[in-house]
Amino acid sequence: MKNTLLILSFLFMASATTQAQVNEIFKTLFLSTSIQMEKSWENPPVDIKIYPNPATHYITFTNIEGVSRIDIYNLVGKRTKSIDNLIEGDSYDVSDLANGLYLVRVIDENGDVIITKRLSKR
Repeated sequence: MKNTLLILSFLFMASATTQAQVNEIFKTLFLSTSIQMEKSWENPPVDIKIYPNPATHYITFTNIEGVSRIDIYNLVGKRTKSIDNLIEGDSYDVSDLANGLYLVRVIDENGDVIITKRLSKR
C-alpha cells in the first residue's frame, strides 16, 4: 500500500518533471522495493506450531523463540484469552473456551504480530 501511494504521488509529480527524471524515480522505487522483498526472505518467519488442533483442554506451542504473548480471538474479533510468559513445550489451559473456531495471534517483544493461526476447540 505504501509503495502504491508513492507511485501515485510520483506520477502526479511527473507532469512537472522530465521523462529522464521520471525514469530515475521509478528505477529507484522499484530497486528499493525488490531489495526489501529479498531481505524479507533472508529471515523467513518461524514456523510456530500449535497442537493438538483441534484442542479440547489444553494447547502447546513449539518454536516460540522471540514470542512475548499469544492472544486468542473468537471469530467476532473479541479477545477471549491472552497467554504471557510462554515456555517451550508447556501446556496451556483452553478448557474455558467455548467450542468453535479461534484465531491465535502470536506477538513478539516489539508488540508486532508474527503470525496468526487458526485453532479449533472441541
